[in-house]
Amino acid sequence: MTPRLRSRSFFPAEPPTSWAHYRYWKALSNLVNSLTNSIQSIASLLLLLFLFMGIFALLGMQVFGARFNNADKSRSNFDTFFKSVFTVFQVLQRAHGEREQKRPKTTT
Repeated sequence: MTPRLRSRSFFPAEPPTSWAHYRYWKALSNLVNSLTNSIQSIASLLLLLFLFMGIFALLGMQVFGARFNNADKSRSNFDTFFKSVFTVFQVLQRAHGEREQKRPKTTT
């Protein structure tokens, strides 16, 4: 008579005591569910942002492209599409930074 081989699953039938408290984390599961549900809307907003960045990069190439002869050849110019997208990104970041600096500091 051959001995029966017992199949072992990855998770035992009863979780160890260290895993037992995970089923009580309702707030964490609600948070994860809401984040996964909002990924589609965040992706739509990012697509819209990149679309506007591309439009303004093309507009900057039409208006400012090859008009400035910088001796130092800085990266902030509108000569090529990728450099113009980078310049638009820099302008967006600077505008956000200036808005944060103007915000009054509150002390508690």
